[in-house]
Amino acid sequence: DKSGLIMTADHVINGARQVQVRMADGSRLVGEVLGGDASTDVAVVKIDPPASMAVATLGTGADVVVGQSAIAIGSPFGLDQTVQTEGVRPADP
Repeated sequence: DKSGLIMTADHVINGARQVQVRMADGSRLVGEVLGGDASTDVAVVKIDPPASMAVATLGTGADVVVGQSAIAIGSPFGLDQTVQTEGVRPADP
């Protein structure tokens, strides 16, 4: 968000107290890990945000429905700015 809070995966922080955050323009910032939860694989990092930093909207408040797309954005395995989409599927009977 605009205050510099970043949501990431807990496995990304891997128990660290500080991480290096790479921005889309290639610049790097030091991030303080505020906390993480391995069971949900969610963590929160705080940076001092640049004034021009773009912020993603995480949700609209609408209910998720079967068949709706979900998008994951990241840089796994050194690949820059990748996007993966998945359809939400019903649970197995």
